[in-house]
Amino acid sequence: MSSTLHVIFGPSGAGKTTYAHAFARREKAVAFILDEWMARLFAPDMPEKIEYEWMLDRVARCEAQIWSTAAGALAAGTSVILDIGLMRRADRARVREIAEATGLPIQWHFVTASTEARRARVAERNVVRGENFAIEVTPEMFEFVEGVFEGPEPFELEGAVIIEGGLRALRRVSFDVLIPALLSFAPHNHSFFPPGRLRPRPVPGRTLT
Repeated sequence: MSSTLHVIFGPSGAGKTTYAHAFARREKAVAFILDEWMARLFAPDMPEKIEYEWMLDRVARCEAQIWSTAAGALAAGTSVILDIGLMRRADRARVREIAEATGLPIQWHFVTASTEARRARVAERNVVRGENFAIEVTPEMFEFVEGVFEGPEPFELEGAVIIEGGLRALRRVSFDVLIPALLSFAPHNHSFFPPGRLRPRPVPGRTLT
């Protein structure tokens, strides 16, 4: 039974987690959402004053366990979809290398929306505060993360599924702003990825609206 590594990336507030869950239900895949792992495992113990080392250590633990568990699912023939940040091009390059080294088919999904729409969604979930809400994301925090995200190069979108306009996600935990901000200060080898760069195979792209 064949399996595929599906990988989501895009700016904060675009609806990546909502898309990941919808895709997993439709395609009978397993979704691995870094924000949700962080919220379930560590949000109740979060210090009142968030410390860089405290957060970074737990992000690294979650990433390591996600990759380990996802590898087991893929080996059993079940496709997975990862939503683990990948705000920087270097991080996305390392994921491509993992897929190439292990011979896994990889499918990228770029989920995006206008800055205005994403800013409004983040502000709204500050008010709604669903069950996975962690902290309020201030406008200053949102603007900071806007500077962290590195938009895709043209070759990164070759063969990718592109979701323009994003999806509503009011229950999304606010770690999706915290984690990229913290990792922007981390060494480039913070993740459990091997070094190196790979380019995806040039195949026609697909755009969904």
